[in-house]
Amino acid sequence: MKIIKYVPHDYYQSFKDVIRAYNPDEDQKFLLNYNGTNKEMLFAKYSLKIAMITSVLNCGWEADWSDDDQHKYYPWFRYDKNLQLVDNQGLNKAGFSYSSYGSQVTDTLVAGRLCFKTEDLAVFAGKTFELEYNDYLSC
Repeated sequence: MKIIKYVPHDYYQSFKDVIRAYNPDEDQKFLLNYNGTNKEMLFAKYSLKIAMITSVLNCGWEADWSDDDQHKYYPWFRYDKNLQLVDNQGLNKAGFSYSSYGSQVTDTLVAGRLCFKTEDLAVFAGKTFELEYNDYLSC
């Protein structure tokens, strides 16, 4: 038996690649094609995009919130007061920020279904799909 390592950057370079892998239904296609200005519809569209990215990159894995030993990861972005992406030195610059820390007590505002199973996947998603995350976080 040959073991093949899953390397997401070999398959997913754009959101179009995610759409092909996810194969959205008609309702999802309608939402993805929405071009209006209604904030609730735009938030639903951007949320769907992030959920699709997460689902495809995780290959069906879902976080088990009853398992305290299971690590969960999410891309981390920094914004200034004008909602502009900033780098780790606080400079206005589009980019992905990454931080790692340990704590005995944690709290999150990240939707559980949007977490990744590995740190590498979270970093890859944040860098590759920065525009989609920016739409989602700034809507």
